[in-house]
Amino acid sequence: VQITQANGEPNAGMAIRIRGAASVNGGNSPLIVVDGFPISGNGGTGLESMAPEEIENITVLKDAASAALYGSRAANGVILVTTKSAKEGKTDIDFSAYFGATQVSKRGRPDLMNAQEFAQFKKEYYEDAAIYEGYTGGVPECYQHPETLGEGTDWYDVLLQTALTQNYNLGINSGTTKVKSAINLNYNKQEGVILNTFSERFSVRANNTYEASNRVKFGLNLSGSYTNGRLVPGLGGGRNIIGSSFLLDPQLKYKNDDGTYPISFSQPGMFANPNFYVVLTERDDNKRVMRGIVNAFAEIGIIDNLKYRLSANADLSSTQSDSWVPSIANGAMFTAPPNPATGSYGTERSINWLIENTLTWNKTFAEKHNVDLLVGYTTQKTETQNATISASNYPDDEVPWFNAATTKTGSGSKSAWAMISYLARANYDYMGKYLLSVSFRRDGCSRFGANAKFANFPSVSVGWIASDEDFMQRFDKLSYLKVRGSYGVVGNYNIGDYNHLATVGTSNYVFNGSITAGRALSRIGNSELTWETTKSVDAGLDIGLFNDRVFLVYDYYWKTTDGLLYQIDIPYSAGFGDIQSNIGEFRFWGHELNIET
Repeated sequence: VQITQANGEPNAGMAIRIRGAASVNGGNSPLIVVDGFPISGNGGTGLESMAPEEIENITVLKDAASAALYGSRAANGVILVTTKSAKEGKTDIDFSAYFGATQVSKRGRPDLMNAQEFAQFKKEYYEDAAIYEGYTGGVPECYQHPETLGEGTDWYDVLLQTALTQNYNLGINSGTTKVKSAINLNYNKQEGVILNTFSERFSVRANNTYEASNRVKFGLNLSGSYTNGRLVPGLGGGRNIIGSSFLLDPQLKYKNDDGTYPISFSQPGMFANPNFYVVLTERDDNKRVMRGIVNAFAEIGIIDNLKYRLSANADLSSTQSDSWVPSIANGAMFTAPPNPATGSYGTERSINWLIENTLTWNKTFAEKHNVDLLVGYTTQKTETQNATISASNYPDDEVPWFNAATTKTGSGSKSAWAMISYLARANYDYMGKYLLSVSFRRDGCSRFGANAKFANFPSVSVGWIASDEDFMQRFDKLSYLKVRGSYGVVGNYNIGDYNHLATVGTSNYVFNGSITAGRALSRIGNSELTWETTKSVDAGLDIGLFNDRVFLVYDYYWKTTDGLLYQIDIPYSAGFGDIQSNIGEFRFWGHELNIET
């Protein structure tokens, strides 16, 4: 498992890869399941809306056999997150706080010329131009005497700051025989090392269970979070502010001697540029996300060993974003302000709900044969809608809200997808040392073509705890030995909501000598478009030595992803240039070795 911070934004999500990538266009992030509910995030994993203090444990499902019960969404692996719950007969109150500071060290920054070195470079440039190119303009005055200049401006020192981080967490857990409740409150604020950037998060969680009787149990988990942040879009990509600022002449001062700030610079022989300090500090790019997750369940013991569970889950999120770029800060590399001010306001709302019905039955026969069966039916739907207003032609920089602009344009979209699933699993063991598990899941998803909406995902795994055998007892240093193998099929449904459909776009034409609005097909559909499928084989050994004080885990895995989701070219004589299709395959294999002591 590789977990990487993909960018330096405060409180940004992580990029997670389990046993490498598995797709070209279908995404490579694992399925995140929190308390049995698959979640997703606004460009992240969904975990960024949670406080780490809420989490009891995390389990990673790597091989297809263990992940197959999640079927069409498990090709990239599954991460199971269990949040904290109260223990019977115990009351805990925990409070923690921490503070920190982050800096960008000078070591590792590009080695830039100071003001004296840059002036010397420019002076020699003009002198060489006079000798070899017939230049007659002379050396500009600002570069004639480099020896009089000092270090000048280090734009890293100007645009970077010491970023402070603070976190406060309060947890209250209390449990009785009938009622158990765990409450967690968290506040986190993290500044970015770049000026005018930060992110803060408020989160609350309450996990509650109630045992009405020996056969009936109810549970209700509620969590909510509010995230507020300010980030200049695209800061980490290409020549954007930081990458552009150190191209400026180090003689330039970001702040005038009288305390005012220049909005642009134009040195001899160089393009005009903005004052990137003003660009950073005068722009506003705010984003606020509110999120609420509800998990409710009821467990009913129908008869001995047979249990029915109904769970209902909902994930609601609302995102608001607004930006304001005043005329004095509307510039980029080689484009100096002032330029007309711009603004925008956007909203996005989504609801994701899941209902699961499962029956479990477990029984021990003759004190040696243990059987555990599960069957279930689930249905899930997600709806998302968004709208954006862009504004321009502001009369001045005084009123930053978009209603002050004289020109406004809007756009928006709405999408939805749904899934139904049938699942079954059987676990069997003999005397706890011969193990067999078989699972099957059938998914139907609206994201795929009319002829290919359903797919099957089977798996089987076997295990042998050899250390429990009588003939192994003479190896006293070997405390545990397990041999295991598995095979399974999982899928990938990350294709977008309507890619299997033909689309219609605006196509104007001339009718009776005037332009008339019309419609035409803009994309060809594919009724056979279906999931990517990944078949995986895993063989492994678990070895415990010296009463498990040294524990070794070895795995060899091989997985093949077939039917890759990809846009393939077709002859233009068909009327279109490409079509979304299932084509090509990936193969991955590798060895994993874990040593624990």
